[in-house]
Amino acid sequence: MSISTHTQVDTSAPVMSRKPVLPVINKDRWILGLVVTTVALYLIISLLLPLLSMLARSVQDSDGAFVGLSYFYEYLGNPALSQSIGNTLKTGTIVTTIVVSIAFLFSYGLTRTRMPFKPVFKVLGMLPILAPSLLPAISMI
Repeated sequence: MSISTHTQVDTSAPVMSRKPVLPVINKDRWILGLVVTTVALYLIISLLLPLLSMLARSVQDSDGAFVGLSYFYEYLGNPALSQSIGNTLKTGTIVTTIVVSIAFLFSYGLTRTRMPFKPVFKVLGMLPILAPSLLPAISMI
């Protein structure tokens, strides 16, 4: 008794074509699309248009005449600016390194150790998240 591993495919059977299934746009999807479009338009109007207006004014002088990018060249050519950018990047790198290291040690201690007073430290870690909502409540008192 031999077992055949080959299967014959019947190629004489007619292939049935199906019409593509179109997504049904019901009322909820239409309302969701309208809300998303409204929010996108609001963001464009309230954020993008003022930025474009400021950009247009940045290439004009005080009389409104077009001066191009000369103000940008003058500003970026200032040696004090390049020094302040270097100082800012150096300070940002140092602060980021210190904060990430301390945050890693804090989170490692909370999740991987059996340190005493762990619930107290969890609450202390969440205080910055809770503080913005607590300040108005405290000020009302």
